[in-house]
Amino acid sequence: FYPEKRCSELHYAHFKRVFGSMADKKGRNLEQTKTSTGCIPDMIATNLQTLIQMKGTVENPLKGVQLRGLGFRDTAKTYMEQWSAPSGGDWALHRGGAIHLEGTKDVVISDSYFHRLDGNAIMLSGYCRQTHVTRSEFSWIGNGALATWGDTDGYDATMGTQPRFSLFERNIISNIGLYQKQSSGWGQNKACQNIIRNNVMFNLPRAAINFNDGLGGGNLVEGNVIFNTCRESGDHGPINSWDRMPFLTDTSATGPSFSPLPSHTIRNLIIANYGASQGFDNDDGSSWYYTHENVFYEADGFKMDYGGSDSKFFDNLVYGGNCFGTGSFMKGHADVFENNTCVLVDSRNLENKIGTLYQCSTEGMNPTKNKYFTNDGNASWVCLPHPDPFTLKEMQEQGFELGSTVNLIPDADTIISWAMNIINSKVN
Repeated sequence: FYPEKRCSELHYAHFKRVFGSMADKKGRNLEQTKTSTGCIPDMIATNLQTLIQMKGTVENPLKGVQLRGLGFRDTAKTYMEQWSAPSGGDWALHRGGAIHLEGTKDVVISDSYFHRLDGNAIMLSGYCRQTHVTRSEFSWIGNGALATWGDTDGYDATMGTQPRFSLFERNIISNIGLYQKQSSGWGQNKACQNIIRNNVMFNLPRAAINFNDGLGGGNLVEGNVIFNTCRESGDHGPINSWDRMPFLTDTSATGPSFSPLPSHTIRNLIIANYGASQGFDNDDGSSWYYTHENVFYEADGFKMDYGGSDSKFFDNLVYGGNCFGTGSFMKGHADVFENNTCVLVDSRNLENKIGTLYQCSTEGMNPTKNKYFTNDGNASWVCLPHPDPFTLKEMQEQGFELGSTVNLIPDADTIISWAMNIINSKVN
């Protein structure tokens, strides 16, 4: 510690610098603005984990509340509070946040700053409809920026007590998951029909966007820029999904169904650096995901395994490792991989392996009309159970990759122009 006289000098210089003009304006003596704690500043601790809670019911939801231009910070940590897994994915979390909504409709949170919150910033719990979170910044958050947690009766979600029709748009998310590593910018657990659009997300320990289950589907992930994810983990992607639990939902126009609506991921720029692998890691049963017109950089391409089905991957640009890797499919439920541009630059891929089909049958996934580029203009495919790789000609003789080509990698300007054409394209 400094001697008392030196402490007084330091405090006086600091308060003169910070409060001098304010004191002068109010006619006060600077001595009145000094603290009496010596060189040890006053320490302010908080035990609040929730700053604003809004709670209604399904029958009588709290409606129309707007929070605009506010700052939120300094909530208490929650990582030692009650914690559980909301659904069948890998992630578990605390069901709470600095802003906690349940039984609400048409709530707007915009132009706000979420900073140094030690738990989740926003929690959408149970019945929440048309929640809009826009033009806000989330940084240095202990857990996640926004998480949803709906309710079901076991597998039955037809009562509709889940966050639906939410809009998460034009936000900046960085440096979150400081304490809880299974955290994301948008963490969706038992929710559906939500829009995650035009956000910038970077510096995260794991995925920026995580779908912990496939309940209901009907989501749109569009126009986001995502990079520097998976900085403290691997076997993951900047966007990740799981779907190990089937849910009966009422999102289909034909009545209750275990088949969700397709979720679209379109026109995103995703850089899969650090520990990320695929741009969108469709893991463990993920189904009905339509991924198209995206730019994936330093990334592997399409992944689908452990029972995943009925998904489509088309019109994407993949620059990085292999182009696809899929499991086997039931007849009539194979995925689609077509009209993609894939540039293989991974120096570890010595055989220029395009991908692996674990079901070498046209009843499984049948890639078509794709453009592949390698350092030497050659490529190979693994088509199990065949022990040796196939060339493009051999694949086409088997009925795969009809209309596909393999060529040398073009110059950087050409590849950048492809990426810009995708990013600037209009949604059909």
